[in-house]
Amino acid sequence: KTFEALNDKCWHGEYMTVYKDGLYAVFTYSKDAWSPTAGYSPSKLVKFDKELKIVSSIDLNSRNIDGGGCNGACVLNGHTLYVASLGGFQHTDGAPNDNSMVEAVDLDAMTSRILVQNKDVYAKYPEITKWIYDFRSLCILPDGTVYVQNGGWNTKGADSASGSLIFKTTLAKLNNGDLGSIINFFFMIRPSPRSALFPDTTLFRSLCILPDG
Repeated sequence: KTFEALNDKCWHGEYMTVYKDGLYAVFTYSKDAWSPTAGYSPSKLVKFDKELKIVSSIDLNSRNIDGGGCNGACVLNGHTLYVASLGGFQHTDGAPNDNSMVEAVDLDAMTSRILVQNKDVYAKYPEITKWIYDFRSLCILPDGTVYVQNGGWNTKGADSASGSLIFKTTLAKLNNGDLGSIINFFFMIRPSPRSALFPDTTLFRSLCILPDG
């Protein structure tokens, strides 16, 4: 079976999972992913039956989910799908998206709520003097520990930089909008012009916790 109803060159798939009797897929929409003015529309969650017929769908709060290149952008835990999103156009000038977020989607009720957004956390972490980060991924451990990753980069000026923040919290706290504490902070300065010693890096895109912790 092939699903082609969103095949207009503006939608692209980010994630799929099976829950109970349905196949759930997350789609991102943008008329031009490389244009800061074109913007992103809210992403969409679609529930399919086994024949790939649409059972139901909802618009998410998230815009621009990096599911295609980022492990952990969408994580299913019980009946809840946790989604980390960039919040729109992916800036390369060090400007974060205020609406970058983590949201929680109840697959039984097909409802969603925002847990935390960039604009709500800037002041909570004054140790980060330059915020270039958007939410990209998360990982939920069996004991309820949660790691959340923000990442971004700045390609402007004499020195370009990329960085990543790792937050450690619990599932109960995250559900109440609490990211916990920053446990790791990566920041790489790459002199311009770039050389083989300072290649492009994807350390800010993906978060993975191994089974042994």
